[in-house]
Amino acid sequence: WPIATAMSILAIVALIGLPEPSSRTGKKNPAPRSLEERTSLPLVQDHSLNYTPGRTEDIRQILLHAAQGDEYSARSLLKDPASKRSVHYFVTDAGTIYELVDPKNTAWGAGPENPCSISVMAEGVGGLTSAQGTSLHLLVDELRSKHGKLPVRAYDRVANPIPDDITSSLGR
Repeated sequence: WPIATAMSILAIVALIGLPEPSSRTGKKNPAPRSLEERTSLPLVQDHSLNYTPGRTEDIRQILLHAAQGDEYSARSLLKDPASKRSVHYFVTDAGTIYELVDPKNTAWGAGPENPCSISVMAEGVGGLTSAQGTSLHLLVDELRSKHGKLPVRAYDRVANPIPDDITSSLGR
């Protein structure tokens, strides 16, 4: 299953400049709204059967994965029961956000990090499109509004342990 290197993912995150939740900026948090209410970008339900119901640990991080190849190949793999792989969200080059596994369940994309992570995979490895950057901003902000200020980390099957919160290196 092709995964880009941690350096490619760090470059992707540097391009997005992840947002701070409004509680850190001193502004009052508005009532949480769904992603569909916050953006005109579609959130598409495209459920994978590759997950474990529920969680054995509290959510402590968001893991960013980079997919090599096109949207169809990556999403097909993530939904194929034989692959035993999945992520919670998949963001296409066009900015469409697919929810493959509900965050209340455990996706199978990060090995021992699965129980405490929300996994997000971005299509492509050559950097983010503008639409992807916008969608990832909104998605991370939405996840943080529901689960607190989660660190965002790059996931690479080769790199262990997972690096410290990569948003801190961006001055955020």
